[in-house]
Amino acid sequence: MTFVPCLAYRPEVRMPLMPDPTPDPAAFSEREMALNVWLHNHVGIDDVRRIVREDPESILVSKFEPGFAPGLHSMLDELPELFDGDEISSAYSAVAAAEESADALRVDVWDQAMRRLLATLGAQRGIEDDRQALIRVGIDSVRAILDSALWSVPLISDDYEPQPGEITAFREVTSSMSPDHDLFTRHYGLFEDLDVVNHCPGAPFARLMLSQAWQVCTGTTPPE
Repeated sequence: MTFVPCLAYRPEVRMPLMPDPTPDPAAFSEREMALNVWLHNHVGIDDVRRIVREDPESILVSKFEPGFAPGLHSMLDELPELFDGDEISSAYSAVAAAEESADALRVDVWDQAMRRLLATLGAQRGIEDDRQALIRVGIDSVRAILDSALWSVPLISDDYEPQPGEITAFREVTSSMSPDHDLFTRHYGLFEDLDVVNHCPGAPFARLMLSQAWQVCTGTTPPE
């Protein structure tokens, strides 16, 4: 299988993040606690959110403690192979070759390949499993999107080319991954006439991983 060069890894490209355990409510301001009561009563959110930024129109909230994102970003910088086209292609080919069934799904093979590559690199570089879990969340997110786009469910044994509808679905997904509004933005409603937003700053990372996943699963350049 030929791997067509895709986007290169850039340290500023980040992934969807997994929340920390619920922070101690005592560390939150009175306003934040009022907001969290509203989130619980009106949105059904039980884990605590902190206020990151507030302006005349909106309140940006986060699941993460201060300093969490830089730590995760630093870890990602230790694992550039996860964004290297040749590494991903080799990992995918190895898993596909080891499959006993010709009915193995291409998306399943990509998923296994990424997890094995992450586990191998993590072990080599002393990255604990609980930290690796933060990246597995990103793999899960991309897997779900890829499943929805590749609706024909291609197998590794198929003489496969993406269907026109799959190309359209992929374009629709990636076009929604903009810095201002993407699949990882959640609008919870109005609190004191302010729009409450939880935005995960991982859309560029997710788009990169999704593009590389499309490429390795279909053997074609990601649609633009």
